[in-house]
Amino acid sequence: MNHRKAEADFKEHHTARREERRLKRLECRTDIRKAGRGAMMPITLKCFAAVLTTELEILRKEKQYLSTIPGPSEQYINGAMFHIESLSDAISTIIRSIDSEFYEEKSAVQDAKEQLGSLYRENKRLAMTKLRVSKSLAWINHLIIRLDNARLSSAISEPVRGKIREAIDCFETQEDAIKSLLSLDDNDALIERFRQEQSNVKFCIHSARDAAKLNTELEQADAKNS
Repeated sequence: MNHRKAEADFKEHHTARREERRLKRLECRTDIRKAGRGAMMPITLKCFAAVLTTELEILRKEKQYLSTIPGPSEQYINGAMFHIESLSDAISTIIRSIDSEFYEEKSAVQDAKEQLGSLYRENKRLAMTKLRVSKSLAWINHLIIRLDNARLSSAISEPVRGKIREAIDCFETQEDAIKSLLSLDDNDALIERFRQEQSNVKFCIHSARDAAKLNTELEQADAKNS
């Protein structure tokens, strides 16, 4: 199976698993609202464990996917793996605590939820975003290499060579801008800046396509004149 299909399959199944978790949460909220006073805590714990078990499966699949993903540097793959494992370990500890009836007060459950969200999940989200940034850099670098190889071809005319150089300059500028994002440690800010830079990359893609279009037009003109 090629990676493009594997990635598409992962995203499809990942979306389905996240939807399963969302529905489980809705179901739990309904059950808790309907529960009598004495049954509320047991149902809350049961639901919490069920949602966390679903999340563990999501994390397991994410880790499995990351073990095969091409592109991102090893540093960011390892970082994402580490935070997935840390979150998985924290979730497993909470599930074991629920099974052993450690939680007696609703406030203790709420504290566990908040710790998962503010610490483990936030660190994991940041690591996954940086992984996406690293993957984007690998893709841009690949395009620069391909464009540079095309530019050096003896079959390319000077006007087209100039257009290709413009596209390469554009990609190199964006490559530097995106690299600088990896120093950000605020995930929301990183995501926002990354989206902006990805929009800017589209201009570089248009520039590369203009070079290809010009090359096609010149080749067609030469064919007519020959």
